[in-house]
Amino acid sequence: MEFVKIAENLKKEFPVKSAVLLNKEDGDVMETWGNKNQLLNDAGAFLGSAGEIIFKKLSLTNMKLISIKSKDNIIIFNRENDFLAFIFSEEQDEQNFYNKFLELTKEVVIPKDEPSEVPDEIAAGSDMGDLLNAANAIEDEDKLSEIERKLFNAKIAQINFLINEFAIGGEKTKWVNVVKEGIRNMEKITLALDIADDIKLKSTVPVAISKEDIQKDSKEIIDTLCKLAVKEFGAKDAKQKVQNVILKLNKR
Repeated sequence: MEFVKIAENLKKEFPVKSAVLLNKEDGDVMETWGNKNQLLNDAGAFLGSAGEIIFKKLSLTNMKLISIKSKDNIIIFNRENDFLAFIFSEEQDEQNFYNKFLELTKEVVIPKDEPSEVPDEIAAGSDMGDLLNAANAIEDEDKLSEIERKLFNAKIAQINFLINEFAIGGEKTKWVNVVKEGIRNMEKITLALDIADDIKLKSTVPVAISKEDIQKDSKEIIDTLCKLAVKEFGAKDAKQKVQNVILKLNKR
């Protein structure tokens, strides 16, 4: 049965206000039904983007539904390829609602006297904070302090300005590759940087890096770029290019 027809049939017996169908792989909203609701959109979007990861990490892949208690009540079905989220105007018996859903979709109904696969503490209700805390626990912890991050970004800005200056009239890729090659043996720095067209500091750095290491390693990268510039342009022109970068940095 189509998603909209399922929602409309469920509304005949339950006070369903709105519903959303989400793709499990990428979190995209596939279909919506009923009144727009920001809480449902937020809950659905969160599950669509992080739910599958959380379920696997916490060994909850067999859990069929989650109930979220708030101003409005939400029930979310965990299916093989998607999440189905429904919002109600009042609290519902999750198992009755789930069994009706299974009946409409021709799936196997769980007998009332058999235990649900949903743990009591989840069936009784869990706010979004529980899921958010679980997601945060899965993500890598950022090990850079604010001071170290500020210093690192300043050094990266210097490196990017040098690359752009040295690449004028030529290929930028060559200079970016110098940085890639230069950090090959800098294990911590490698984990901290994203290198594509420009050098960027990752939003989450999973290793602690001291100010001394940032200073030392960034100086080594800058020295390597400048030595190549001397070979490419000669000492006089290379020096002028470095001075151009200093002027540009001072104007920021």
